[in-house]
Amino acid sequence: ELGVEEHEVLTCHDARTVDFYPPWNQQLIRAGKPMKPASFSVNFVEGGKYKFYLRRWPKESGLALGAATNDGVEATSHTEAIIDGNAMSFSKAFLKIGNKVAQVDVDNKETAAVIEMEVPEGKTSLLAY
Repeated sequence: ELGVEEHEVLTCHDARTVDFYPPWNQQLIRAGKPMKPASFSVNFVEGGKYKFYLRRWPKESGLALGAATNDGVEATSHTEAIIDGNAMSFSKAFLKIGNKVAQVDVDNKETAAVIEMEVPEGKTSLLAY
């Protein structure tokens, strides 16, 4: 349900995938392999104007959309290695809620692409990529 908390978070793990798995660990996220677009089943508890922040990295990291990370860690006898995060370049961000579609140009130096959209109350499908 969206609109209950001031800040809601959806991740690729929340997507409704059919014939593929979303990136399920940090190695896959850091490698920068794109995920096929997959929708989220959502319920807006209240209609109104919503602001969506589309990110590659967690907000807390402060990393820009296109940023690489150089914080990999070698494997130990008890842990797997963590690879550095590859840089990526994005040109557009898209958001589709029900039949409404919005897109914005992406600034890869920003931490998120921001899209505002008026949405009605109720259950619907949300697709962001």
